[in-house]
Amino acid sequence: MNTLLGVSWGCWFAAAFGSALGGVLRYAAQLLSGRPAVTGWPWGTFLVNLLGCLAIGLVAGWWFGRGQPPLGRALLMVGVLGGFTTYSSFALEVVMWWQQGAALRALCYVAATTLACVLAAAAGLWLWQNLLSNGGVGR
Repeated sequence: MNTLLGVSWGCWFAAAFGSALGGVLRYAAQLLSGRPAVTGWPWGTFLVNLLGCLAIGLVAGWWFGRGQPPLGRALLMVGVLGGFTTYSSFALEVVMWWQQGAALRALCYVAATTLACVLAAAAGLWLWQNLLSNGGVGR
């Protein structure tokens, strides 16, 4: 049996390796960004989600129309970027603020993260399609 759920074992291992790498990168980014208790805002979680969304837009722009193999997608998009971004930490931070009576802060965090991350993914895709691809710069 060379596949699981119709996907090659190579893709499964690429996703696993990429997830480990993305998780290490997330941990480093959160350590470098400071602690929420000091700043009052979970900058680490916010920034890794924002950067991850920008990166997935860039990668998707590069990927679309190229007929790239699924191994690379499993490694980069599912693995590295999936391991780097962190919806679960974001959700826990929102719930904790809500329970602490900081409902307005929690709602602002949800709105800021959602809007910023969607705009970052759109910006990454736009950047690739309009400036970074062969058809963009110097057309």
